[in-house]
Amino acid sequence: MATLRFNDGIDFDTSGPLRLTRRRDGMYVIGEGMLVPVLDAHEGQQLINNINKTNKDSNLIIVKANPICEIIQ
Repeated sequence: MATLRFNDGIDFDTSGPLRLTRRRDGMYVIGEGMLVPVLDAHEGQQLINNINKTNKDSNLIIVKANPICEIIQ
């Protein structure tokens, strides 16, 4: 478990999947070792979607073989 602990008494467990959380000082996207403040739930969900899409896209490896390209996941 990866926990960020601040001197104002707020703790964040950044392990696990990306998710939204509301704390007394605002909303955050937490997970996958990250802690990102967001304005609202809409912005938070957009961020989660973008990160998940980027992670999915970065798992693709393109291997050139003669005149054809293969995509390997």
